[in-house]
Amino acid sequence: MSLEDLGNLGEAIGSLGIVITLAFLVLEMRWTRRESARQYRVGLAQSVMDLELAMMSSNGQIAIQKWDKVTSGLAENLDSEQLRSAFSDSEWNAISARMYHAVAHLDMLIAKKDYGIMEEEEFEIAINLHRKMISPLAIRAFHLEDVMLLPVRRFLLPRYE
Repeated sequence: MSLEDLGNLGEAIGSLGIVITLAFLVLEMRWTRRESARQYRVGLAQSVMDLELAMMSSNGQIAIQKWDKVTSGLAENLDSEQLRSAFSDSEWNAISARMYHAVAHLDMLIAKKDYGIMEEEEFEIAINLHRKMISPLAIRAFHLEDVMLLPVRRFLLPRYE
């Protein structure tokens, strides 16, 4: 084997090393991006839990129970102003905060399922409350469609599928 052949072999091995390094760099960037998204979701989950604890005061729970009672037999075509008049300002604000929280929490649950953090069975159990709470009447009364991200829209509103 001549000196030129050894030089060509060294160049080929060096090129292969560069390709392997680049492939590892791409994988490392991908893992870092996934971990960053996971950390963001963990922070969001903690914020949601903090908000939920703050909203679970007795007044908030009473307002939610009243919402359930008032809306349980109502037709979906009820006027928002008629519905609004059934609640005091503090009750309406507590219910509104709970509805916005439910939309944000549903977005987090959908993301967990999409990222593979949550299994399908676990997801179905977790979203039952959201399906009940975020009804078409609630979406209309609290203008929830304005704050829904696309995954939540697709999940709740059939016309976005």
